[in-house]
Amino acid sequence: MDQTKLLNNRKTYFFSNKDIAICLGVSILLCFLNITNQSLWIDESITASLASYPTFGSLLYTQLYNTTKETQSHLPFYIWYIWGWAKVFGVNELSLRIANFPFIVILLLVIQWGSKIIFENEWSWSIVLVSPFVWFYMNEARPYIGVMAFSSLSIICFLFYLTKPIQSNRLIPGLCLVGVFLLLA
Repeated sequence: MDQTKLLNNRKTYFFSNKDIAICLGVSILLCFLNITNQSLWIDESITASLASYPTFGSLLYTQLYNTTKETQSHLPFYIWYIWGWAKVFGVNELSLRIANFPFIVILLLVIQWGSKIIFENEWSWSIVLVSPFVWFYMNEARPYIGVMAFSSLSIICFLFYLTKPIQSNRLIPGLCLVGVFLLLA
C-alpha cells in the first residue's frame, strides 16, 4: 500500500478530550468572572421584585391574578427559577446575575456536544466565546442566556436528528421538545 495513501487516511488529533475539558472549564470561569455587581436596570429590578416574594404561593398568585406590566413581560419558569435562586443565594445584584451561570454551562456543553457529534469538529463551539451577546447578557439579571441555552439545545438536537437518523433514538426528539418547552415557558 502506498505510504501517502496511508497518511491521508489517518486522522490526526492535536488536542485530547482533556484539552477540550480544560478549555471548557477556563471558558466557564471567564464567563463567571465577567459578572459584576453594577446597579440593576429597571426591568432587572422587576425581576428582583418578583424574586423577593416571601412564598412561592404569593409569587404564583401575583403571576396569575395581578396581570400588570411587570408580570406579563417575563417567562414564568424563569421567574420561578430566579425565585428559588434568590431563596438560596439572596436578592442582590451579584446573586441575581450569577443565576445565569448554570445556563452558560448548559450553553457551552450543548454547543460543544453539537460541534463534536454533528459537525465533527471539536473546536467549533469556541466561536460562542467571542459572541458579544454572551458577554453582554451574562452580566444581566434577564433570561437571555437561558433562552440561548435552551434554543441551542433544541437546535442541536433537531440537527442531530436530521443528520444522523440512525444514531438518534427517542431521547433526542424528547430533548428537543424539552428545550422548546423551557424556551417558551
